[in-house]
This record gives sequence, C-alpha cells and structure tokens, in this order.
Amino acid sequence: MLSEHEERRFNGIARQLTESDPELAARMRAQLARRVSVPERRMRRWHTLVIVLSVVSALVCLTCSHAGAAPSAVPALTLAGATFLIRRRRFPTQQSRHGV
Repeated sequence: MLSEHEERRFNGIARQLTESDPELAARMRAQLARRVSVPERRMRRWHTLVIVLSVVSALVCLTCSHAGAAPSAVPALTLAGATFLIRRRRFPTQQSRHGV
C-alpha cells in the first residue's frame, strides 16, 4: 500500500509518462492486463486436467467396452463438456477479455 503522498507522486509520474510516450504507456497497460494471478493459473490447470482425464476416461470406456456398453462413456464426456464450459466462462480468452 502506498501512502497518500506516494500515491499522488506515482499518479503524477504515470500522467507524465502517458503524456510523453503514449505508445509505451499503452504497451505497459496491455502487459499488466495480460498478467494472470497464480491462483487463476492454478485453477486453469485443474480445469484442463479434469477435461483431459475425462476425455481419456471416455475413450478408454469406448475402446474397452463391448458394443452395448458404450453408454458408460457418457458420464465422462458430460464431465469433460461441463468442465470445458465452466472454464471457458470463468477464464475468457485474451481476445474477448480485451475486446480485440
């Protein structure tokens, strides 16, 4: 946390930077906007892991089962699809996040 005085000085420096080199200021803002927090990265990895394991499980069910037992893959595919949709909603792509 910055003190009031430090925050005023920081804002003044930021204003000067924006006025003197708007292109650099825009690149710095874009860089900060792309940064992802550690918990968010960890949650994305867990979502990806669940999706991959669900799809692999479904494929194993489909290849190892008899012709009539193919419905055993449905729960795994459902879990993979639901996790994919949740991940997509919770972590939008960079393009949709920044309106590009």
